[in-house]
Amino acid sequence: MPHGDDLDQRFTDVVGQIGPEQQREMSAAAKRGARASRHAMNPEPEPLRREPGWDEPEPPRRRASAAWWAGAVLSVVILVGWVVVEFRPDLVPFTGVVPEETTAVRGPVKENGASDAAVSDSAEPFKGSPAEKWPTGAAGFVMPPAEAIGGLSKQDVARGLARTRKLLAGAYLDRKMMVGGRPTAFTRQLHPEQRANFRKDGAATWLPIFAPKTAEFASTVIKVKGRTTISEYKEDGRTGAKLSTKYLIAYAIQRPGQPGSAIRLVAEHEGAVTVYRQDGELVVWADEWGAGFAPARCDVDDDYIHPMYADSPADLTVPDGKVDDPYALDDTPDDGECQTVEGT
Repeated sequence: MPHGDDLDQRFTDVVGQIGPEQQREMSAAAKRGARASRHAMNPEPEPLRREPGWDEPEPPRRRASAAWWAGAVLSVVILVGWVVVEFRPDLVPFTGVVPEETTAVRGPVKENGASDAAVSDSAEPFKGSPAEKWPTGAAGFVMPPAEAIGGLSKQDVARGLARTRKLLAGAYLDRKMMVGGRPTAFTRQLHPEQRANFRKDGAATWLPIFAPKTAEFASTVIKVKGRTTISEYKEDGRTGAKLSTKYLIAYAIQRPGQPGSAIRLVAEHEGAVTVYRQDGELVVWADEWGAGFAPARCDVDDDYIHPMYADSPADLTVPDGKVDDPYALDDTPDDGECQTVEGT
C-alpha cells in the first residue's frame, strides 16, 4: 500500500493538472455532496412541543476538533480524486506498456486525424548519435545530377528525380500521416494507375505508419542520410532510367503522453523508381518501395510499425545471429527477415 507521502505527491500531481475553473467547479460539487450527505445522515429533528412557561435551553457550544477538520479535508481530497478519475481520466498520467504495442491491427484503420504536433522542435534527441550530423528533412534526400540515359533527355530524367524526391518526402517526412493522417503528400505524386493499387493494398503496405496509440513524435526534427543512383532501365520493350533509392531516416518518438519513454527510431528505405515514356507521356513509376525499422517488433503480424521501447516485452521472434548497425547505410538486412540491431 502506498505511504502517505506517496499519496500526497500523487494527489498533488493530479490536482496540478486541473485548471482553476475546474477546481472551483469540483470544490462546489464536493460541498454540495457533503451537505446532502450530512442531511441524509442527520435528518431535521421533530419539533419539540413546549408547555407554557418553558424557556428554550441554550444549545451547548463546542470547539471543532482538529480531527474533524482533518477528516473533512480528507473527504474532499478523496472526492476530488474520484471526480478526476471518473470524469476526466485523460488528466491522470499513465505510464508503461500499452496493449497496442504487442497486438496486431486487424481490419481497416480509420484515418484518425491525429495531430502531428511534437513535444519540441529540438534536435537534442539525436545528440551523441550518428544522425546528429545528418541533414534535416528533405535536404537529406540528395539527388544526383540529371543525365540523358535510356533514350530519355536530361530534362526527362530531371523531372523523374524531382518526382522521386517528392515521393520520398511524402512517405517519410509527413508526421501526421505516420500517426494516422491522410497520405495525400505521397499519393498525389503517384502515377494514377498506382493510386488505384495503393487504395487496394492499404496505406500501411506502402508507408511507415505507427500502429494506433503506440507512438507520437518527441521532436519535429527528422534526420535523413542516403543517396539515389541512376542506371539504364530496359524491360518489356521499354527503355528509360532506373533511379535506385537508399536512405536512412531517423525519428525521435515516444509513447503518447509519456515523455520518459522517448527513443530514436531509424527507418532504412530501399527502392527503385523507373522513368520512361509511353505513348508520348513521361511515366514515373514506384517500381520497388519499402523499408525496415529499428527498434521495432517482428512478432506482430501486420503492416504497421510497433516500436520497441526500453521497457517493452521481449520480442518472441528469434533473429539470426548477425547484429546490424542501424546507422550504416550499406548494412542491409535480409529481405523479410528479423535481425538484431545495435542500439539506436
